[in-house]
Amino acid sequence: IRKNELTIEQNCIMWGYRVIIPKKFRHQLLNELHSSHLGIVKMKSIARGYFWFPKLDEEIEKMGKSCLPCLKTMDNPQKSIPTPWNRTERPWQRIHMDFCGPINNVYYLIIIDSYSKWPEIFKMKNITTEMTIDKLRDTFCRWGIPDCVVSDNGPSLVSKKFEEFLKNNGVRHITSAPFHPATNGAAENAVRSFKKGLKAALFQNKHADLNLIISRYLLTYRSSIHSTTNETPSNLMLGRKLRTVFDILKPNVDRKVRENQEKQIQNCKGKEYKQFKVGDTIMARDYKDVNNKNWTEAKIKEVIGKKNYLCRVKDGRIWRRHQDQIIQVPPDNTLPAKMRQEERRTVFPKLPSNPNPVHNETRNISNSTPVNLPNTIREGRPKRKIRIPVRYNT
Repeated sequence: IRKNELTIEQNCIMWGYRVIIPKKFRHQLLNELHSSHLGIVKMKSIARGYFWFPKLDEEIEKMGKSCLPCLKTMDNPQKSIPTPWNRTERPWQRIHMDFCGPINNVYYLIIIDSYSKWPEIFKMKNITTEMTIDKLRDTFCRWGIPDCVVSDNGPSLVSKKFEEFLKNNGVRHITSAPFHPATNGAAENAVRSFKKGLKAALFQNKHADLNLIISRYLLTYRSSIHSTTNETPSNLMLGRKLRTVFDILKPNVDRKVRENQEKQIQNCKGKEYKQFKVGDTIMARDYKDVNNKNWTEAKIKEVIGKKNYLCRVKDGRIWRRHQDQIIQVPPDNTLPAKMRQEERRTVFPKLPSNPNPVHNETRNISNSTPVNLPNTIREGRPKRKIRIPVRYNT
């Protein structure tokens, strides 16, 4: 600031209409400013209307980003840019599976091949591990044993018996992060498409044969061109048409898939976050109460994928979290223990006594100045009051 813009009013150094705060009172004043846990933008708006000191904006941002209660209760971070699965080279190399239902007391096991988008659907009375293994055996005997199976963390899909079944057959099992179905997006899309078709068919005829509905759906889906591959699942899976009239063949499937994936990334409004490292301090989503958004401080224990991490919380428990369920905590903005105790106070701390009359007068003015939050919050960036300098005695 310029020296000719400073004035003294009642022993207070003023810059325009704002009080310049001494260094010893800045920390306490910032705590009072953040006592209502307002956002960074609102705190800046309030501060610019009353006081100033060097690097005011930086200190406000540091206070907002390192406040532990704010970090624990903040919203989900912006979704990251989707990372496509690696393109498989042959049919039935990697399959995605998920359950659908219950619809009219019937469950459905849906399996889809990542290469050809070929679906398999099975009716199930219940989704036990034994019945799931039985349906997988039925599928493996027709199409062979895949290299990899992708599923969520359902009880029947992460049981010891199911893991032993896959291990004995040389199948690698990949599970998605808890409460993050987008990781297994291929299966989720297949479930949503089948559920919509099934409900529409039952709405048209409540007494329709479920086996007939499933057969017609599979035939139509397998013989229709898929938007990702621009080919029919039957052509990629079997190398021939399934009694259809479609005669469109795209020889360069890989290029088309690559273009669609790049287009999806370009159109996505997500945000790319940097990779976390082992030992990083983060805020992990706490699902003790799924209806409320809570966050718990943790440290990265292990990196288990491109966007999946094992996090150790303070009580020693290990949580698995996706990158969308983690908030980065800047290492230089971590709150010390003393500051965490002070942030719980909602009143302005008592200032230390000082015989200096200038400081005492400044303290009285600061304490006597009312802070009416609802009336002082401004929209956008407040404008400075411009005083035209007096030149040439005009």
